Amino acid sequence: MAGGKPRGAWADKAFRDALRQVVLEKDEETGHKKLRSLALKLVSNGLGGDTTALKEIADRLDGKPHQTQDVVVTDERSVIRAPEVNETADDWQATHKPH
Repeated sequence: MAGGKPRGAWADKAFRDALRQVVLEKDEETGHKKLRSLALKLVSNGLGGDTTALKEIADRLDGKPHQTQDVVVTDERSVIRAPEVNETADDWQATHKPH
């Protein structure tokens, strides 16, 4: 985080800002904002059968479909017992001598 903002914060997206400025300008040919011309082109492509355009239109109007994931969790924990507490080193050696 730089300057108290997370990476990719709105203020740091210069390309997005430049695109926003351009698409909000008037299109000289139509007199409409360029954003409207882009929307018209997308709709025209969709009506022409462009499946990518159709998907984009549907996602914008209805929202993207939720993705589901099936997760299977198996609990395979092992129990490890700590050795008994011994009072002296000799007691410990007697308990833990090599087999």
